[in-house]
Amino acid sequence: MVNGTTGEDYLIMQRPPIKQSSRRRSHSLRTMLLLGFGMLCAASVGCGGSNVLPVEYGPSRGSAGLKSVNGFGGLRETYESLGWETRSINRLGDRMMHLDAIVWTPLDSSTIRWAETNWYENWLAEGEKTLIYIVFDEGSSADYWRSMVPLANPDQRFEYRRRAARAQIARDKISSKPAELGTQGWFSLETLPVPQPIKTIENAEEAVVFEATSDDAQPELLYRVVPFKESNPSNRATINLPLTTVTADFSDEKFSTAEVSLTEYLQTADGLPLLTEITSPEWNGSKIFVVSGGSLVTNYALTTPQGRITAASLIRESGTPGKLGFLVSDATGIRVSNAYEAENRKTGMELLTVWPLSLVSIHLALIGLVACLIMLPIFGRPRKGKQKSQSDFSDHLNAVASLLERTDSDLYARQKINEYMRRVRGETSGPWVIDDKPPQPTEKTGESP
Repeated sequence: MVNGTTGEDYLIMQRPPIKQSSRRRSHSLRTMLLLGFGMLCAASVGCGGSNVLPVEYGPSRGSAGLKSVNGFGGLRETYESLGWETRSINRLGDRMMHLDAIVWTPLDSSTIRWAETNWYENWLAEGEKTLIYIVFDEGSSADYWRSMVPLANPDQRFEYRRRAARAQIARDKISSKPAELGTQGWFSLETLPVPQPIKTIENAEEAVVFEATSDDAQPELLYRVVPFKESNPSNRATINLPLTTVTADFSDEKFSTAEVSLTEYLQTADGLPLLTEITSPEWNGSKIFVVSGGSLVTNYALTTPQGRITAASLIRESGTPGKLGFLVSDATGIRVSNAYEAENRKTGMELLTVWPLSLVSIHLALIGLVACLIMLPIFGRPRKGKQKSQSDFSDHLNAVASLLERTDSDLYARQKINEYMRRVRGETSGPWVIDDKPPQPTEKTGESP
């Protein structure tokens, strides 16, 4: 440290001059970063006890985003704790124009295409927008394993050194190739001859805000951010044919013509930029920040003073909390679409894939599947049901009794019971036996014969 200045105190040393409100905001930001640092340290200890260390680069949400050494979940949660509303995006279009800031994390150092540049130019022209571009450098795997070697048990140090060497080889493969990033008018990258460790950090006024006091492993820089270079010989290829020689240009000829200025917001003592600010009069107050390496703001990087200073400066300069999108792109680039263009307009069944119908399409499909299963016939030979015996006389009696009940005639029922008692039971008297003698006529009194 210089003059008793700590890495966290850097939060209140930056421009513009500090007011009471900004002092409170800086104090809050410092508190959040320290809290995030403690959580990430605990997560690192937990990962150390696992046989497999998550090293996926780029994610900022979910288990991989929080547990991976090369994830950006710590950076995203810090934004959220300060009031930013974050979301993950996978393309650029009209619906993304309302975002106030975008954190772009490419998974390789491929060229930024003209379609992407044009969309960003239109978005930045809206005013008060912030684009954060994080240069790909394989992440912090090598830095993590190097820092863990002194903390490992003696019998495990060789394995830690082996993993550190493997991660360093993967990083060296990138640094051994010339930088191919042509950013269409904003900036270019130059590959450093040798990776440079970050031991000292200076701000835009060349005031030292951090200086390493030990010989421990420090994060390294692979690239230098420089003004845009129009010519890029690496994109040209010469093809020798029998009769002629053809030179093919595979570069994207279109690039931004906006007049931009680059400011090294954070840099090393050797003048290597860590955080570069790009501005243009045509952007109406919008700006681009280029982080010279993903290893400066990954989950592991936030456990180092260099990473915390870089992240603190980045978050503070992102502007007033608003809507923030985290974008991850691969070698195929970013899909840029306009929902109102004819070629992107959905028709027919394609409408089920368009928001908001896409929210209920899967539910309707599941309900339809359940309905089909309900109406699905049962295949196979049907089983015969159990039939009652027709020789059971009690069934006959029950049937007769049921018929007698339907007739609703008491005399008819007594006659049938009488018939049964006489013919079947052989009874000649009893309560249910009716006398067969015809009724005798009665004599009438008071009349002459």
